[in-house]
Amino acid sequence: MEELKKMLLEVLRECKQPEFPPEPVPTRVAAKVLGVEQSTVINRMESGELDIGLVFRSKPTKRGQASRRSTYISPKKLYELTGFVWKGEKR
Repeated sequence: MEELKKMLLEVLRECKQPEFPPEPVPTRVAAKVLGVEQSTVINRMESGELDIGLVFRSKPTKRGQASRRSTYISPKKLYELTGFVWKGEKR
């Protein structure tokens, strides 16, 4: 019985998800992990094909100027999709 208890505790330790930092994953890091260009990550997130975060589109400031896109990429969602653990950038 004690041996079974030890085995179960070991399995639980292995299944525990890592802790994730509060800051988002940079687009360049997600692109590298996924093996695609940054623009591909943003386009697929915006179209709904890639559910790892959000894309925000700003309003153009001048007539004819393109809007800018900003992203929030969730460390947890990227981990769930790829197994990659983002630990944040060391500053």
